[in-house]
Amino acid sequence: YQANALFREALDARVVASPFAVESLVRHGVKAGRAAEVAAAFDAYVAAGGSPTLRTYTDLITALSKRELQRRNRRSRQRFGDDKEHHDNTDVDAASGNRTSDAIDLWRALSTAETDDDALVPDAQAYTAAVGAFMAHGMVTEGDALVREMNRRGVA
Repeated sequence: YQANALFREALDARVVASPFAVESLVRHGVKAGRAAEVAAAFDAYVAAGGSPTLRTYTDLITALSKRELQRRNRRSRQRFGDDKEHHDNTDVDAASGNRTSDAIDLWRALSTAETDDDALVPDAQAYTAAVGAFMAHGMVTEGDALVREMNRRGVA
């Protein structure tokens, strides 16, 4: 939490961190269970002109997919009366009122990025994370199409 707050403070001061510092923040932030907060900071970083690494995209896509699965499971339990507690996890950045990116948004941004940087060409881990994102959102047809695209491109 403190690292995320410091990161946001730096962005507010128009200091854009190195891609590897952001990669580390994302990795540790998602491990701490702060995927939504990290996603909001990631969005701010990209908006400020930051250049995330492929690993940053992949880690965040994976974490947000897991978060979506947890949300769907919680909704399912509530629907059947099995979950007595309700925790409202919103996808809105409270400071700005803007919706934070979800895993599919991030995949689409990564896969359609106009860049000459070969380091941002999706690899097998990125594709696997994206397939998981589509599945977590119940988009099985899209996930299957992505697996076929991955095979067609020879990504292994």
